[in-house]
Amino acid sequence: MTHRVARCIATCCAVFALLGTSGCSLSVPPLSEKDDPAPSAQVADDALVSPGTLTVAVDAANAPMAMLDDEGNPDGYAVDVAGALAQELGLTLTVVNAAPSAAADGTADVYLSAEASSAPSGTTAAGTVFSEATAVFARVLDGNGTLPELSAAELSSASIAVQDGSSSQQTLSNSNVAYSEVTCNNVNECISAVESGRADYAVCNVSAGCYLDRSFGDIGVAGILGAPTDLSVLVSDGNSALAEAVSQALAALEGNGVLDAVRRAWFGALPDDLAGLQIADVVITEPAAQDAAAADAEADASSSDSAGESSSADGFAASADAADLPASSAHSSLNSTSTFFAAE
Repeated sequence: MTHRVARCIATCCAVFALLGTSGCSLSVPPLSEKDDPAPSAQVADDALVSPGTLTVAVDAANAPMAMLDDEGNPDGYAVDVAGALAQELGLTLTVVNAAPSAAADGTADVYLSAEASSAPSGTTAAGTVFSEATAVFARVLDGNGTLPELSAAELSSASIAVQDGSSSQQTLSNSNVAYSEVTCNNVNECISAVESGRADYAVCNVSAGCYLDRSFGDIGVAGILGAPTDLSVLVSDGNSALAEAVSQALAALEGNGVLDAVRRAWFGALPDDLAGLQIADVVITEPAAQDAAAADAEADASSSDSAGESSSADGFAASADAADLPASSAHSSLNSTSTFFAAE
């Protein structure tokens, strides 16, 4: 669908240009009458879980990367990327809620989107679809969108809104920033605290913050804490044909601007160069193993107490931050890794 619309727009622009220079009168058919032939499949059936279908696993509780919409259908950035990827490969799409290991155990063809550094055994990364980071959001300084220059000293003298029990709170606590914390229940409250002046800055995952920031025109990403982390498409180690096809398809989607368009649709003014926004003198110290285990246990307990939903978006444990999306979306997490739902 993305390619079809793009081609139609380009065709219409060319027609309009012709009209303006030649004075000719042409009748342009509506988009509804444009019916491009479906691309041929780029992957053999024996390399797929289901013939002619790309089965994509996502974490349906990881909003806004993946979630359920008001009608219970899969939605989110990863789902839209999956749709573009399936179309580029000439395949239909099925989405399944499953763990990253689904890419290796035959539950799914690929998993979107996982940290390649922590990919489960039996999987390999076939390409990158997003760069995640712990970001500092600030109010712009003027009408030109200028954001403040940050340092460890500046953050240490400021009040910072952060979601309680989130990965961002853990990152801050492991840093050399002696900040004054404004504790919030979710990322919405963090961004709103900066908007209202209750906090100088908000710290959260760049995906959740930018997703919400589309509603706040005077707030943007002023810097990131630590290096960004690439989120990848995982494919089974033993499926080299699919891995190569996915890699080539992702390169094509990056080259023709489709991936960028999907990113902009979901994350608005997401900075192009996150790595260049890293605050140089902020140092993140990894906690000792026993400290990490204790933090995980505490987060699990906190998550279990949040409205009885351990994976709801506004009750996210320390593994992620999330926007507080409508109950029918972010709070409707699936529990079965074998539950499939169709995606358009």
